[in-house]
Amino acid sequence: MGTMPAFRTLAQRMIDYLALTIGHGLLALAFWHLFLRDSVDRDPLLDEIRQAEADNRKRTSNAGRNAARRADVDGAA
Repeated sequence: MGTMPAFRTLAQRMIDYLALTIGHGLLALAFWHLFLRDSVDRDPLLDEIRQAEADNRKRTSNAGRNAARRADVDGAA
């Protein structure tokens, strides 16, 4: 039960390093796949908020109001 032979500890260390390498390699591969996905890069809610903000900005600007009036006049004629 005392000390273990040197070859046994070397083998155990190699197995430990191999397990660590495989585990970290698989984690790196999973993160790489997540990094390349387009669905992770886009948030649909943010796109809707940006679009609503742009529409609101158009409606409240002078040019936007004038364009809306022209569209109403052109549509009624």
